[in-house]
Amino acid sequence: MIRKLVSILLAMVICLSAFTGCVDKGKYGIPEDSPYNLNKALSTESLKELCADYFMLGVGLTGNAIGTAAVNSPEYMAVSKYHFNSVTLTNLMKPCFILDHEGSIENAENGDDSPAVKFDSVDPTLEWCLDNGVQMRGHTLVWHTQTPEWFFKEGYSDRGDYVDYDTMAKRLDSYIEQVLTYVQKEYPGVIYCWDVVNEAVDVGSAAPESYFACRTKHEGNKDNPWYVTLGEDYVELAFTSARKYADPDVKLFYNDFNTYQFDKQFNIYKLCNELKKKGLIDGVGMQGYWGIGYPNLSDLENAINSYAQLGIEIHITELSIGVDDL
Repeated sequence: MIRKLVSILLAMVICLSAFTGCVDKGKYGIPEDSPYNLNKALSTESLKELCADYFMLGVGLTGNAIGTAAVNSPEYMAVSKYHFNSVTLTNLMKPCFILDHEGSIENAENGDDSPAVKFDSVDPTLEWCLDNGVQMRGHTLVWHTQTPEWFFKEGYSDRGDYVDYDTMAKRLDSYIEQVLTYVQKEYPGVIYCWDVVNEAVDVGSAAPESYFACRTKHEGNKDNPWYVTLGEDYVELAFTSARKYADPDVKLFYNDFNTYQFDKQFNIYKLCNELKKKGLIDGVGMQGYWGIGYPNLSDLENAINSYAQLGIEIHITELSIGVDDL
């Protein structure tokens, strides 16, 4: 299967190198005065059609602020719609953009410890998806990075102490409930799967008592606030909440990098196996930060075959292949 994937990717490159004439900019919502020549990109065979017999094909929508979101570029979105049937927000759906600090403090002051949320960073892209018949991969609900520290603190204060286990568990559940309920009500059918938990396995900083090498640190020696407040339970708690609030046809994924490396693969398998036994997971996302010469195709095949034994879906996510050596 991995060799078939490589063959398809090579065919994509050949496809995009072809030129078949000028395109009607108005048809694709591109301004007539656009400085970009998209004749090749919009006149060749659609890449999603090329892959139709094998898998959905996704693209990352860049942007680290509302003003820099890819949805603001008609050219970017035209190419995305033409060639892809799945999109992922690379930043704007992460908790730091959705959690509302002032609103959360106000809730706490009024005796309600539920976090407040806002969706201005994701609404325009979700609306575009709904209008254009393109689905989205939700990324991500729970991650130790790009989740503000105040979310884990008493009174939602930057300078507060960490809350206790029960309080954090309730905050986690409330956050997932609010996010899933909102997107499913306002944009039905758009988000077909979620990366529920991202990058929780880390052999290098693993908690000694953790059965799946739960991450305790990140970026060197920074504490994983999810582990500080909930221990390794945070992963299962997140999946439990996601399963509770997700529509029946929405699939739940664990997503991580270096999923082909043996030690990490071994622990991801154990985690996913336990979640699968409890009916909490539908798939694993294998992040693809690869190069021309690595990883070894045999290592990828072995990893894919290993995860496949769990009877869950396997997605290649965040695919980025470096070509620095060429």
